[in-house]
Amino acid sequence: MSNLTSSDINVNANTYNGGPRTEIKDLTLEVTHGTLPADLSGVAFFGSMCGSVNSGGLPFKKELADGTPNHEFGTPFINGDGMVFSIDMNSPGTVQVNSRLMKTPCYYADEATRINGPADKKKYPFFEFKNLGLSRMSLLLGSRNYVNTTVTPIAFDNDSSPSLLATIDNGRPYKLNPATLELVTPVGYNTEWNSALPPFLKLPFPMFETSAHPSFDPVTKELFSVNYTQSSQTESSRSFLHDFLHHDNASLESQLTDIATRHQEHGNNERSIGELHEMVENFRKTRSKHEGFLSRAIAFVKNVLSNEKNKATETIDQVFLIRFNNKGAFKKWRLTDPEGNDLKISQCMHQTGISKNYILLMNSSFKFAFELLINNPFPHIKIIDRFIRLITSKSMLSTTEMWIVDRRDLNDNVESIKTIKLKNNIPYECLHFSAEYDDTDDQVTIFTAHNNAACFAEWLRPYDINFFTKEAYPDTLVGDFATGEMSVGALGKFVIDARSGETVQEKFIREIGDQLPPVDRIPPGDKPFHKVGPNTWGIGLYTFRDIISPTVPNTRIKRMYFINYGANPMYLTQWIHDLYVDYKNREIPVHDFLAYTKKGIPPSLIAIDTEKMEIVDYFQFDMNAHPMSIQFIPRKERSSDIPPEADGYLIFTTKSPVVHGDELEYVSELWIMDANNIQQGPVCVLGHKDFQFCFTTHCSWLEAAENLKSGYQVDIIKDLQQTIDASMLSFEDKKYTEFFNEFVYPHFKS
Repeated sequence: MSNLTSSDINVNANTYNGGPRTEIKDLTLEVTHGTLPADLSGVAFFGSMCGSVNSGGLPFKKELADGTPNHEFGTPFINGDGMVFSIDMNSPGTVQVNSRLMKTPCYYADEATRINGPADKKKYPFFEFKNLGLSRMSLLLGSRNYVNTTVTPIAFDNDSSPSLLATIDNGRPYKLNPATLELVTPVGYNTEWNSALPPFLKLPFPMFETSAHPSFDPVTKELFSVNYTQSSQTESSRSFLHDFLHHDNASLESQLTDIATRHQEHGNNERSIGELHEMVENFRKTRSKHEGFLSRAIAFVKNVLSNEKNKATETIDQVFLIRFNNKGAFKKWRLTDPEGNDLKISQCMHQTGISKNYILLMNSSFKFAFELLINNPFPHIKIIDRFIRLITSKSMLSTTEMWIVDRRDLNDNVESIKTIKLKNNIPYECLHFSAEYDDTDDQVTIFTAHNNAACFAEWLRPYDINFFTKEAYPDTLVGDFATGEMSVGALGKFVIDARSGETVQEKFIREIGDQLPPVDRIPPGDKPFHKVGPNTWGIGLYTFRDIISPTVPNTRIKRMYFINYGANPMYLTQWIHDLYVDYKNREIPVHDFLAYTKKGIPPSLIAIDTEKMEIVDYFQFDMNAHPMSIQFIPRKERSSDIPPEADGYLIFTTKSPVVHGDELEYVSELWIMDANNIQQGPVCVLGHKDFQFCFTTHCSWLEAAENLKSGYQVDIIKDLQQTIDASMLSFEDKKYTEFFNEFVYPHFKS
């Protein structure tokens, strides 16, 4: 733990350390501050991203080892293989760490075709995967599924013990063995899911849009999630999917560069979009001169695309609710609005919620849409990347839609279900929420986290500049989240009449900090504020007792703990400023917001009394600390004088700043706080030179990490063979068969 305070660090000197892809085996963490609590127990799990098969970790380097440009440079950190960490606290006096890469079948295909990989590039041309926006795709194999976002606890009756579900927003979830951290089985065969890609684009590894936060009911032992598609009638040409399939990359690159250059001169988005459509049509009319495997693929694709009435080129707006009970094929219902029309998701369905009688679905404030999934076949070329972002990106919706499904309507004999639409959208943007299980009298209570005037689907590009300094970012930060916000965050509590969709009660917490001076009294100089007071600047991840427990429903949520990222001037880009400068739902004027941000608001941790909706405890971090994932852990033995909702510990990952001379570096640490007294700071800090991560995502906790014997299992080889047989390139399935027999199937043979 650093002894520095925020006033000792110049925020403009901030650089960020990355993390390796190295798996950890039985590593005992060292106590670097305080004392390890004797009544700490259980196993915590943290998700993480760790780069590509080529990168060696994060960040993505600008050049390869041989000095040539790295085409993965500029890739968002979120586009990377999943790594799960287990933090075992069940041996008194020690904390032991293990970690493992999430090796889905597509991982082995990616590993085989990586730079200098074992697969013969001449024998398997165009099999290699490339980073495209938030996705990684292969021209002839399909989409990577990283399962890198959450680790959700589940406990099915026909499993030997509670386990975890590794998830992502654009791929099937996988059951995870908590003892070994190995993936056990996907949920559902590929054929049970609806692909997010146009129907003609059938490849061995499909892409599925779903929720990174499915909902498990610990009472009924059911898992609920969604599988949805979004209309591609206008998006596909703008996202360059058609052109990505084209063989003539040099010509495509040249023409895109020409259009981008002209756009710099005239700045007319509509004119440029017209030029793009014209270019697409010209490509479709071009006759391939290539022979062999690829030419046949291109001919097939062009034949499909040439027929404008062919529905194979289009996806449509559909949302399916999935119920999985670990006993075979899952049940799926098509959801409609109250008028019977298909639901339309304009952003994503990152979060779901559940109560005793209802399922809640949200149009979450994360642009996990097609335009960011596959937005540029040439991300390494700045002028093209800048141009495509400019004409396709848009700000988040400033309010949030929600739909409610009555679980009593889930009849196996029906194919579709009408939802109840929340009549008044939730004010502000919302990415995460939690629902109380108790819904007596059809009154559902939810708690919401609002990242206002922000966009976590955006990332720092090589050409981005800082809003305040107008300077470019160091290479080590390129790809990091563009976490700069343009308004103060908020926390909400809503009581909803689920039968009618009416909001019965709503209340918000939105605080700038009672220790901040008025704007006209901000002290001169570039040192950040020393004291801010309880606030909601930069709402991050949160936790509470029994959050997503596999065995205990959170009947009432009485206290919640939120990490706030604050406002670091280093992370406000010119792009985010311009995207949200006209944001309407402000707590304070934009001039005041920018003045406080320029000075620097340190990150913090707050405890919320949900009955009063008040901040009741508060801790402020060093200005340049990066608190990340947080998990509530109940004390091993109940305390008689502490309410249950505060009777435990908060464990969270953080990157802590350390100064070496003039350089600011970071160490990866695990902090432990008393949940009943967070203002005193960490009671224990642990670390180790071999315990390193770039950043972590969502986390969870189990009483024990038992070896899982799954009562459900997908036959991976059968599953993949089904998608290969149905592939649009099945006329050349010998290529696939040879490749999968050599590089993928051996990892899944018993």
